[in-house]
Amino acid sequence: MINRKTKLLLAGLIVLIAAFYISPSTAFVALLLGLLFIPPALMIGAAVAEGTSIISKGAFEKEKEVTVISA
Repeated sequence: MINRKTKLLLAGLIVLIAAFYISPSTAFVALLLGLLFIPPALMIGAAVAEGTSIISKGAFEKEKEVTVISA
């Protein structure tokens, strides 16, 4: 098993190597696109998850009403 310090060292080495090969403008564009698209995607995902729970709760209530009426 690789201990935590070795993992951090390898991750830092990868970032350092990538920093040498990526131009600053490319890094800036990647950061900008990440900041533009990641937060809205997270909000959309949270809204979809919340909407799904509301819809399923409403469907369960309707099913309960139908079973009560038919009984």
